[in-house]
Amino acid sequence: MKSFSEAIFKTLTGLVIIVLLLLLFFGSGAIGILLISIVCTAGLGLAIWIPAGFAVGSLVFSIAHLFSKNLNQENQPKLNRDELALVNYIKTAKKSGLNTNEISSRLKEKGWTEEKISTALKNEDRV
Repeated sequence: MKSFSEAIFKTLTGLVIIVLLLLLFFGSGAIGILLISIVCTAGLGLAIWIPAGFAVGSLVFSIAHLFSKNLNQENQPKLNRDELALVNYIKTAKKSGLNTNEISSRLKEKGWTEEKISTALKNEDRV
């Protein structure tokens, strides 16, 4: 159901953007263009406007998603070489079947601090 509601939301967003762009370029004649294209074609104009709305809405949401993803990456601190190695070790250990407690215990035995271990565990998804 979520994908259907997302499609409706993207379509409506795209249609609003299209109407705003038409208003920007054609002024008050934009509404006339829309109505003529729908009414004079007995509704067949909707076969163009609805997919166009979905395409524009999808494009806007894709750009917004990329933009927000880049903002999130910029706000996160950079990992140094040791932290990156620690994160890679944790990922490899999890793939081999160890749980977080076992990994943490082994790292403490090797001399890693609790702070470094918890930071690496938090940043595991970033690498």
